[in-house]
Amino acid sequence: MLVSAEYPAEIVTGNREMAEAKKLAPYIVIEGMGGAGKTTQMKLAQKAYPDKTLIIREPGGTAFGEDLRRTFLAADYSVELHPKSLILGMYAARNQLLHEVVLPTLHSGITIISDRADASTWAFQVFAQMSLQNDSNFWKFYQAISAGVYDGAVHPTDYIFYDLDPIKAKERVYKALAGRLATGDIDQFDAQEAAFYKKTHEGYLDFFHHRMRLLHPEASVHFVDASKSIEEVHACTLEILEKIGV
Repeated sequence: MLVSAEYPAEIVTGNREMAEAKKLAPYIVIEGMGGAGKTTQMKLAQKAYPDKTLIIREPGGTAFGEDLRRTFLAADYSVELHPKSLILGMYAARNQLLHEVVLPTLHSGITIISDRADASTWAFQVFAQMSLQNDSNFWKFYQAISAGVYDGAVHPTDYIFYDLDPIKAKERVYKALAGRLATGDIDQFDAQEAAFYKKTHEGYLDFFHHRMRLLHPEASVHFVDASKSIEEVHACTLEILEKIGV
């Protein structure tokens, strides 16, 4: 398995007793910086398991969620939202997605592969955008909202994190967007400077090494070295999916 140099080769594991007891299919979340190649890997994974998986995205996946997505990702979005209002909006979209799409799909035996979820909320919004990761009162609020949404529906069983150096991630994103920069057809996160990419990466590590255990005690996280070739990363992804039991 391909892993980042700073991580041990083993997977950071939890267990899936809750999902197995309810006889639900796996609920897998794909996470990573922009430029890490997660979208490419999701498409390849769905080709490998065309009848066993459904790909969704966050925020989005429902009519309500897509409306909120357009607002939150708009490059010219300048409304100064209160931090709690932003998190409530993100979790409102997540709650609708869990009940409208995720739960029915898992009960039907189809594996959910989600393009981002709460790890991105923590890394992008809480850590990089608002710098509230050390605010104990905000953390209590965040934990309560998360528990209210996930406990009332279903928790992710697995996260796959495509890890990439933040500077390399920024270079990949800017290269991919070269043809769109002139028209302004980019979201507010794509256009950020290197410091934002670095903070986002720190936020992901904080989530997977500390917050995940408190929010999703049953979940496992799998680290993948996204600096490798598409073919190598795909082989690693298939190995993980097979281990999960897709």
